[in-house]
Amino acid sequence: MMMVDRRNMSRPVLFEYCQDAYKSSLSLQRNQLLTSTSDGKVKLYDATNFHVLQTYSVGAFTRQSLLQHGAHFVMARCKRGYYKFLMYSPGIRSQKRCSSHQLAAEPAKFDYSSKMKTLAIGNGDSSILFCLPTSQIEIEPVL
Repeated sequence: MMMVDRRNMSRPVLFEYCQDAYKSSLSLQRNQLLTSTSDGKVKLYDATNFHVLQTYSVGAFTRQSLLQHGAHFVMARCKRGYYKFLMYSPGIRSQKRCSSHQLAAEPAKFDYSSKMKTLAIGNGDSSILFCLPTSQIEIEPVL
């Protein structure tokens, strides 16, 4: 991972290399960069200088991470081999706020709409899992 001055695109301004794992996902918001790696680690950087603000482990492999104001969303494979969706609180010591059950299909990518408070997870078997707050789910009475 490197930062370059795009005005001249010559040499890297800042550079980080990790020989044990690759960055599987990057998410940038408000001068913070959230990265997840192929060895199950999540790091939050100050995007202006690449200083590590925090780091934590979520499993054996991370598929994707997403930085939202107020939360870190991570899709990871647990050490037991199944995938889970996790949400962590931001801050000096991130804490797991919630975790999904074992996902039935292998996830490919997810996205979150803060306006609609909806999480959508696309899976390798072409299915899509939508997670909505319970206040948005309408239950019809059975007659």
